[in-house]
Amino acid sequence: MAGRNRGALGAGQAAKKLLLVSLRVQAFAAYDIGTLTRWGPTSTGRETIQTPVGLYHTNWKARERTSTFNEEWLLKWYINLESFLGISLHQFELPGHPASHAC
Repeated sequence: MAGRNRGALGAGQAAKKLLLVSLRVQAFAAYDIGTLTRWGPTSTGRETIQTPVGLYHTNWKARERTSTFNEEWLLKWYINLESFLGISLHQFELPGHPASHAC
């Protein structure tokens, strides 16, 4: 089974760590050297403010950060991907559908 998972990653095998986010499935998969280590649900951008599709590299991370979008939001386990567009990953409540402001 592990060998089959590694082959499915294709070009991603070259990356030591890889995080895939499926906008369609609303789930993430975390890989370490080609092996799936974690997966779970996500909530990406809602229809009016969609999460941009693309390949991103982490810029910086923080255990906690106050949102620049709404100062009342405390974002735990924040990973910044694109500063100018405000693209990031972070822990927050999951409503079960795309509801974010495009993080």
